Amino acid sequence: EVRYRGKSIADALDITVVQALELFDKAADLHPDHWQSRYNAAVVRLFELNDASGANTEVERLKKLQGKVPNLPDLSGLEGEIGRRMK
Repeated sequence: EVRYRGKSIADALDITVVQALELFDKAADLHPDHWQSRYNAAVVRLFELNDASGANTEVERLKKLQGKVPNLPDLSGLEGEIGRRMK
């Protein structure tokens, strides 16, 4: 069984939404240019926690990475959904 920091893949998949968000936030704090953790945090905040404001904060942080990191996805769909939910 493969383990990383004491956790198996099954352990990593068996976490709550809040625990996942904590991990994404920690990863982003440790590596500010790690866009995937910010993007995942935005998705969790928006779709799982219904926190459009928190998701918007993450998207604004992602926009600051545009042109600095490779492979940053198009944020327009996420921004549109955030806008709809903030009305």
